[in-house]
Amino acid sequence: MKNTIDAFRLQLAWDLTQQSRCCPPDDILFSEVTSEALERHVSDCSLCKKRLERGPEDGLETLARILRNGDASQPEIPTPGQVWTVRSELGGFGPGSRYYAAPCVFIIDILSNEYVRVCQISGFKEFMRDDDVSLRGRMEGFVQPWNSYPLRASDLCRSLDTEDEATLDAVLAAVEADEDRELPAVVHVFRHMELETGLYFAYNAAVEMADEGDADESAPLPGTVLAFKPSIQTRPLTPVSSSNVYALAAASSHLAFESEDGTVVCHAEISDDGSVLITNQTTGDRTLEVWFRDEESDAVILMETPDGGYAPSLVVESCIEARIRLHPDADLGRPIRLEAGVLA
Repeated sequence: MKNTIDAFRLQLAWDLTQQSRCCPPDDILFSEVTSEALERHVSDCSLCKKRLERGPEDGLETLARILRNGDASQPEIPTPGQVWTVRSELGGFGPGSRYYAAPCVFIIDILSNEYVRVCQISGFKEFMRDDDVSLRGRMEGFVQPWNSYPLRASDLCRSLDTEDEATLDAVLAAVEADEDRELPAVVHVFRHMELETGLYFAYNAAVEMADEGDADESAPLPGTVLAFKPSIQTRPLTPVSSSNVYALAAASSHLAFESEDGTVVCHAEISDDGSVLITNQTTGDRTLEVWFRDEESDAVILMETPDGGYAPSLVVESCIEARIRLHPDADLGRPIRLEAGVLA
């Protein structure tokens, strides 16, 4: 009986965290003005289909909007140890037909008058592990030291609470530790979703910092992101050659990847225009996940998606060719490393 209750609580927590991170608010979902992005999201999202059947929840939505936006007439200077909301208007539809809802964040450093570094916060302790740090003030939830990134100070909306110095010290120590851990599958999926959210909101700040020359060593190069890991279901493939590093400027480069039995399952050809033709040669409906890294910084280069957005990785179905174009701001003259894996 206890296992059944625990499984129900975990499923409920997952549904709620997925809706809070990946689904549009009521004012967009129930708007009379629709969009292609919204229609695509609803067609893929069972949670939003149920919300449309139930109708808007006016009271909860009003309360959520008040908490997100606060009182803009009383500005406050962000300080390490504070919990802030990110401006809700910065959210929007992005890669994967999902909506990127603005999170709450924990300030860990003031980079300049214009920029801060934060760790993302979750209110669902069902997904908390020992490398997370629990909030101890008025708010329930935990800080994610493995999910830190820069934001513009202007991206912040409202200060919700200030944690004690011990909490800040614990978060900073965990950020520095940055250890790989064995995690349950559901926690891996949760963290992948949280990292995607952080990348979405950090992108503009990271690009601006790089353009201004004020970026620290961890700030991504233009057109790239740092905090990326392939899907937990992805089994990495081995390059056929000893190295899968090449410069996109060098046309007619060819790369291949093989599976565990030595069969070539992925072939890549770089064209004169800098695009990459990926061929999935697998059988049995196996899907490939591919991504590109800057060899020097290890940052992942964003790729154009069919809907006009950008994503750190793309999937290619079995027996399909896909022409991939990298982000226009990426430095295509640098050495680039192609990585690929089979989605289980």
